[in-house]
Order: sequence, then C-alpha cells, then structure tokens
Amino acid sequence: MEELSTVSPSTADEVAIILELVPDSEETSPAVVHETGRSLVESLQREGYDLRPVYTGTRGGPFLVEVANAITQAAAFVWANRATVEEVTNDTSALVTIMGAAIPLVRRVFHAHETQVGKDEEAIRPIKISVMIDGTPIEVEARDIAQADAALALARKFATAHPQTARQVSAKSKTRVRGQVPSRPRRRSK
Repeated sequence: MEELSTVSPSTADEVAIILELVPDSEETSPAVVHETGRSLVESLQREGYDLRPVYTGTRGGPFLVEVANAITQAAAFVWANRATVEEVTNDTSALVTIMGAAIPLVRRVFHAHETQVGKDEEAIRPIKISVMIDGTPIEVEARDIAQADAALALARKFATAHPQTARQVSAKSKTRVRGQVPSRPRRRSK
C-alpha cells in the first residue's frame, strides 16, 4: 500500500488515527464508500471527535480523515476498564491505549456500513476492517470489539501476531483504521 502524507498530531496529548475507507473491489460503487464515510464523519462529529481531512493530491481516491482523539477520551476508556488493563505489562500499555482509541472508530465504521446497506446485506457482505500500527495490520471483526475488554483483546491479538512491532509501539506510532467496503450485488433485470 502506498504511504500517504498525513497531518501529525498537534500536541503530545493526542492520539491521532487515520480513518480510511476503500472499495473492496473495482465493482464497489464510489458512492457507497462516500456515503458510508459521510455517515461516519457525522457520527464522529456528534460524539465530539476532532476530524481533519487528509489530502493525498489524487481525485477519487480513498475516503481519508484523521481523527484526533484527545488522549483523555482514550484514557477514560482505559480507566473504565482498569481491572482488565492492569493485567497488561508496561511493554504493551501504549498498544492498549491505541486500541482503546481505535475501538470506538471501528464500532462506528461497522455501524455506518450497516446503516448504508442494511443488516441483511451486512451479514452477507461484511465490511473488512483492519487496524494498522506503524504499517503492521491485524484484521478486526465485529465480534472482536463486542466484548468489554476489547482493547486488551486486540492488544493481545496484535502482540501475538507481531511481537517485535508490539514492543516498539508508542503513543506516537502511526495508526490507521481501514475499512474495505464490499460491492453491492447487481440487481437482476426482469
């Protein structure tokens, strides 16, 4: 995947995550990707997230926005789940913080896609979501974020899949949540 120029966080108190929606195939309508992204942005803005557009210099490319999630929001999530988080060693605390910030975004991506296509279509052709930290991805499914200790579970999943990268993760790591929007089935003409 090509490296995109992004806006870096303006202060040390922010965890910035790039939110990216791309078509799953050439058959996926750009309108579906755009409408899913627009719905997602509206939802995040209502929740008080600070959103910044990411410019790639190309027209018609992926839907990109930087979500500057104040660390206090991620910290509030971690604090609410502190009993679970206490199980984590210091080596992965930054990973848990990043996952704690990414989970609300992932939930909203799932919800925005389901709103656009409906529950039945989402069950047949679900959106594919990955969380990438410093260019290293893990796939995320709806069941991964349904549990109360989702941040810890995703941190463990990432650490198990990529132990070397997990030891190097910090609050300054470049993080991206990427959704691949599937195509809708073609309507049959009668």
